[in-house]
Amino acid sequence: MIIRSYWLQKLPKRLGKGIYVVIDVWGATTNLAIMLSQKPKKLLITNKEQLPRLLRQYPKAIIVGESLRGNIKFTVSNLPNEVEAANFKDKIIAFSTTSGTKAFEQLKRHHSIIGCAFNNISAVAKFLRRQNQPVIIITAGDPNFRAQEDEFGREVLIKEIRHEKYNWKNLQPKIKQLIIDQETTHYSHLPGHQITPHLKSGIDTLLKRNQYSIIPTLQLDNNGFLEIVPLKH
Repeated sequence: MIIRSYWLQKLPKRLGKGIYVVIDVWGATTNLAIMLSQKPKKLLITNKEQLPRLLRQYPKAIIVGESLRGNIKFTVSNLPNEVEAANFKDKIIAFSTTSGTKAFEQLKRHHSIIGCAFNNISAVAKFLRRQNQPVIIITAGDPNFRAQEDEFGREVLIKEIRHEKYNWKNLQPKIKQLIIDQETTHYSHLPGHQITPHLKSGIDTLLKRNQYSIIPTLQLDNNGFLEIVPLKH
C-alpha cells in the first residue's frame, strides 16, 4: 500500500488520487467521532464567511469549536471533554476550528476524505487495509507549527495499517506532556490561557484509544454545505 503524508500548511499543488485521511487529534477529528456518536441531525463544517448563510438556513444550529472572529459566541468549545459532555442528539451542529475543519474544506474536491484520531484509529486502519488505493495522510495540527500529537497520530495509524506493534501505554504520557508543552510555549500569551485540570481532562479524552468505530467522512448536504457523516464500512 502506498502511504504519503503532508502537513496541511505545506500541501503540494497536485496530490493525486487516493483516500485522504485528516488527522487533528487535539481537537477536530477527535471531536468529529464524539459528535457523530451522539447522532446529531446534522454535523456541518463552516467558517466565518459561511456561518451567516448557514445560520439563515439552520437558525437553531449549535456553534461548536474555535477560531470564528467577531461577536460570534460558541455554545461548546473545541475541548474534547466539553464536546463529550454536551448533548448533540438530533441537533444541528455548525463546527469550525483553526485547522482540522479547514483541512476538510481545502480537500473537498477530492472524492474520499475521512477523519482519524486516536479514538477511532483501529477502525480507520482496518478500513484502509481493505481498500486498494493510495493513502494520503494530512496532519492538520496548527496553522503556525507542526503539532507533534498529529505526527504521533500519523505514525500510530501507519503502524496499525501495517500490523506493526507499538506500546500505547508508553505513548500516552508522552503525547499528553508534549501537548501541555506546546500549549505553554505557543499559547501562554493569550489572555486567560492556563494549563488547568480542565484542559488536562481534554487531553485525557483524546487519548481514549479506539473508543469508537465511527469513521467521519465528508459530503455535501442538500443546501451545499459541507457535512460530516459516518462512513458506511
